[in-house]
Amino acid sequence: MARAAGLALGASSGDIMSAVLKSRTIQEYVIKQCGLAQHYRIPSEKIDDIIKVLTSSTKIDVTPEDMVVIEVKDRDPKMAKRIVDTYITGLDSFLKWSSMTRGRYERIFLEKRVQEAEKMMKAYEDSLKEFQIAHKIILPPEEIKVAIGSYAQLKALLQAKEVEYRMKKDYLKAGNPKLIELKRQIAALKKKLNEIETKQNIDGFGIGSAVPLKGVPNIELEYLRIYRDLRISEEIYSYLLQMYEQAKITEVRDTPVLTVLDYGDIPQRPKFPKRGLMTILGAVLGLIVGVGYIWVGYRWEIYLMHPENKNLYLNFRKSIREDLR
Repeated sequence: MARAAGLALGASSGDIMSAVLKSRTIQEYVIKQCGLAQHYRIPSEKIDDIIKVLTSSTKIDVTPEDMVVIEVKDRDPKMAKRIVDTYITGLDSFLKWSSMTRGRYERIFLEKRVQEAEKMMKAYEDSLKEFQIAHKIILPPEEIKVAIGSYAQLKALLQAKEVEYRMKKDYLKAGNPKLIELKRQIAALKKKLNEIETKQNIDGFGIGSAVPLKGVPNIELEYLRIYRDLRISEEIYSYLLQMYEQAKITEVRDTPVLTVLDYGDIPQRPKFPKRGLMTILGAVLGLIVGVGYIWVGYRWEIYLMHPENKNLYLNFRKSIREDLR
């Protein structure tokens, strides 16, 4: 028997890892890598039969600490260790592939959003420049710039989280903890923005600050709206670009996604059959055979003590010898 003491599974569930290890994909990988068709002396085309033998020889458990333990029984201890190690490498390869596939999807999804955000940001930049030139307006006061900047960050973060939620919803199940956490964050941001926006001035500018704008000319208010929209678009572009760069890294990285605490080891003594038990069984069997042999020999001697039986036996032996000649 070989045993892997455990795989530390970061944020992933041990139950999920256990299910992956028991999947047909991983089993076929182990069978191919370890040459189990030849080892089990089963034709390679009978893959279902090979899987049955492998399954019956393998035990995969999840500990209360959320670690996965793999045990394999085999007549060859070295093969048992090899099977355990192959399970581990197969799981690691699958998780890497899954991670890179998800990274590729997110990279493609975000690439389009980044392009759209960049286009919108440049449009607002052009609008602001044209407005400044046409109306001879300079930058807003520092107090208003700070207020607009804080509001823009919250607004952009909300939109970025909504984009992330729509993206992850395509490949995660509804009850996934990541989706639940994103929904919680989105709700909290909406609540915060609503609190800020309800404090807007009576002029309806709604930049999300308590800066008094009453009496500000309409031209300047329009300028501030364009400036606000530009700041929001800049923040959105910044958030999406960070997410996009992370997705590109995830797509190409080849780092381990699980930690192996112990690879398979070969036990110092076989777990089954027990050597002491086999010795006792051998002694008992030898005793039975010996007693049986003595008893049969004794009965045969008694049988030959009768002249008729002895003559019958001698004639039978003579007949056999003549036939063999």
